[in-house]
This record gives sequence, structure tokens and C-alpha cells, in this order.
Amino acid sequence: MGSHRKQISGLLFFMILITRAFGQLCGNCVNVDTCDKETGVCFGGCNLGWDGPTCSRRNVALAQSTRQSSDYSEKGFRFISRLAVDGRTGYEFYNKPYTCSHTGKNPQPASWTVTLNSQYNIYKFRIYNRKCDKCSGRLNGFSLSVGNSSKNYKACYQDTTTDPKGPGDIIDEVCNLSGPVLGDTVNIMISNSPFLSLCEVQIFVCTPGTYGSACGNRCGQCAEGPSACNTLSGLCPEKTPRCMPGYSGRKCDAECTRGTYGPDCEGNCGFCAQGSATCNTTSGHCPDREPRCALGYSDLKCATVSSVTSPDYTRVIVGCTVGIFLILVIVIIFIVLMVRRSRQNVQIGGATSSGPNSTPAQESSFSPEVRGKNEMSEPSSRDESHEKNSSNDHAYEVIRQNSSAI
Repeated sequence: MGSHRKQISGLLFFMILITRAFGQLCGNCVNVDTCDKETGVCFGGCNLGWDGPTCSRRNVALAQSTRQSSDYSEKGFRFISRLAVDGRTGYEFYNKPYTCSHTGKNPQPASWTVTLNSQYNIYKFRIYNRKCDKCSGRLNGFSLSVGNSSKNYKACYQDTTTDPKGPGDIIDEVCNLSGPVLGDTVNIMISNSPFLSLCEVQIFVCTPGTYGSACGNRCGQCAEGPSACNTLSGLCPEKTPRCMPGYSGRKCDAECTRGTYGPDCEGNCGFCAQGSATCNTTSGHCPDREPRCALGYSDLKCATVSSVTSPDYTRVIVGCTVGIFLILVIVIIFIVLMVRRSRQNVQIGGATSSGPNSTPAQESSFSPEVRGKNEMSEPSSRDESHEKNSSNDHAYEVIRQNSSAI
């Protein structure tokens, strides 16, 4: 029974871990909720300090150090500067608990400043204005600038509203005077009124590896790491190399085409046995098969010209050479045999034309007197070949008798 309970407890613990892992993968969804598997949108909203459809946009102003040009007090309560970064986004000034900052009656201009815990590329911000018929317009013409510890501020946004109702209850904007501004201090100033009331100020930056106005896009494979991409455009730093091996493009989000490899896809694949398009787009190595390289090349990338022929190809070449040699020998032997046979036929043909092939009529047409005259006219020749003529006479006699019998 005890072991069964342990198994159930272990299973529950494992399920909790999976649930939390899904929540982290989906961003910073509220209550570790999961998100849409395709879009990454959180179903139940975001945890405190996070924003955007995928909850990957962080409010870096939350609970940070603040100050303002003066404090407004009413009924014993001071509307100090840190109320504008307490995480409560209501814009009703008198609702409790109080959540809006407010400057006092001081000479113009009125200002409010937040100091962040690190330097960020600041571009996106959101301000919750005080909701009041006579008060909302006090924020008309405000400016927002970004600075650093040396107080070198750079203008980021300038409001141009002239409507007495003000720029709205919620001002959700980006820097309209510049691109992202690097800094650790954000200053909001109003020059046409001594009163500056802010119910919440949020400064958003994308989490490392994301970019875009909603931080919903994933950075590519920048050479300095995915977190190095521009949080607005997604572009990787213009350095050499710009991209990790296997990727190219200004955002380093395009995989190498077949036949190329390495950082920025600037390498050309070697002479792989299966074709240059088969090399690894990251390392450039040819497939680990036999043979790995085309004939005449070696090393892992098959890019080095080799003087040593591959063993497989050596066997093929030797086999072909031996085969050709044997064929030539057979042809020569055949020709020699044919020549010898031709010569033998010629010799046999000459012998038969002077003796055996003679017809009976021809044999009988020679009278004894003629034969005798021929024999007497060539005594020396007959004496020299007496033995040969005797055998020939015998052969002629056999042929004559056979002819007579027929």
C-alpha cells in the first residue's frame, strides 16, 4: 500500500513539473497556465510585470527606484513618485488604495524619473493617465527621454496632443523621435503645467531571444547568440561572421541552401561521394559512409586533393586492366589460329590441283608416248625426285582405278 502511494505521489509530482515546464515554455502566463501550441498566446493573461500576447515582454520599471520634482499631499496623504510603479494599473486618483503619483505646486516644469536596475534598449512604454475631466489634459505635450547614470538624456517621445481631454486614459506608445534608446533612466516631463500625475508607468523590453513591438518573434541564430538580435527589428549585429554555422540572412533565420555550409553559409561543400549537396550545413562534413569522398579527394569535408586512390576504386581499376589484357590475349590467339588454318588450306588446295583433283578424262588423254617424251625431256628432275614421283604415281593410279570403278 505504501509503495502504491509513493508511485501516485511521484506521478503527481512529475505532472506538476510538466505543467510548470509548459508554463515556462509558453512565457510568463498567469498561474503557470499553458498557451496556444501554435501561437504561444497565454490563455489566462500574464504574471505581474509581464505583458504581450505571449507574455514575453517585461516591465523593467516595476518597483524600481523613483523620484519626482515635488510631492502633492492631501488629507495627510502624500502622492509620492513610487506609486507610479507599484504594479496597480487603475487610473482613478481617489480610489483606495491610492495608486497615482502627483507633483505639488512647484514652478514649471514638473518631472518624474525612474532608475532601472540595468541598461536596456528602451522603445516601448505605457502610461496610465489620471482620469479626470479637468485633469486628464494636464499630460498634453509631455516628453519622455532616456538617459544613463551620467544624466545624458536622449529624447525618445514627444506628445503633440492639444485636445483638453488629454492624450487618453492609457498612452501606449513607442519612441517616435528615435529607435530604441540604450539607458537605465527614464524621465517624463511636462512644461505647460506645475502638476504631473501618473497612475502607472511601464517600460517594456523584450526578453533575451525575442523581438518586435509585442516581443512575440524569436531571434535567429546570431553569431553572438540569439539574445544579441535587435529587440525591435530582429536583425543580428553587423559583424563577421553575423550568423551561426548553418544559417544566413540579416536575421540569421534562413538555413543554408544545399551545397553550402558554415557561418553565413559562405562555405561551399566538398566533393562528397553522394554529391556536394549532401554535406552537413553546419560543419561541411560529408556523410560518414564508404566511400565518403569522390575519387581523388579526402578528409572529412572531401575538399583536399588526394594522391592516394581509394582502395575500392583501385580494385576496380586493376580488375578492368586484367580483363582487358585477357581479352587482347584471346583475340591474338584467335588471329594466329585463323592465319595458320588459312595457310594449311592454301597448301592443301595447291596439292589437289596438281594431282588428286584431275579428272579421268584428263588422265586418259595423256598417251604413253607423251608421258614418255615428258619423262625423257626432264631426266635430271626425275632423278632428283624419284622417290617423290613414285609415291605420286601410286596415288594417281589409285585415283584412276577408283574413277574407273565409278
